Amino acid sequence: MKTNILVKQTYNKIASAYHQEWGKSSKFFLRNSKKFIQELPQNAKILDLGCGTGRDSRWFLEKGFKVIGVDFSSGMLKIAKKNAPKAKFIQKDIRKVNFPENYFDGIWCSFVLLHLKRDEILPLIKRIKKFLRKGGVLFVATKEGKGEIIEPEHLNEKLKMFETFFQKKELGDLIKKADYEILKSTIDTDRKESEEKIIIILAKK
Repeated sequence: MKTNILVKQTYNKIASAYHQEWGKSSKFFLRNSKKFIQELPQNAKILDLGCGTGRDSRWFLEKGFKVIGVDFSSGMLKIAKKNAPKAKFIQKDIRKVNFPENYFDGIWCSFVLLHLKRDEILPLIKRIKKFLRKGGVLFVATKEGKGEIIEPEHLNEKLKMFETFFQKKELGDLIKKADYEILKSTIDTDRKESEEKIIIILAKK
């Protein structure tokens, strides 16, 4: 089975459990989303790439931004449309999404790249750069580590999930190669008790 099909099927099956686990804004999300919106103009247009159940889209809407969310999981989007009814949601593979050039002020890409194969990352970040206006910002959060794995999904261990891991410099170099300017590059964690490290990169077109 292709990894993208595996990821989509798993998310369709765990959508409710995922929303229950991650549907509320965490301290991790709040501190990083605030850094992101500080770089945006008022009434900015945001692309929530891989929007899941719409938690982040809803928060951006509440802050007065215009939001379009994209995800390929029908199960996740069904919840997102209820969770953030004022956002526009599109069901599509993020690798194939298409928008007018210079359309968005910001692109929010949180825990999305980890579900792509390593050789798919650079083409994607080059592609979405066209949708950003000059000076627009890209936010990326993904797991630190090495390699690509298929492992049991922790929300339902009968299911499998595909993930790709990066080192901070490795991911930063890819974003620079796509001709973005790196504004911030840090390591964070989503929970104090977690040993899992998260790479956070904020970049500008």
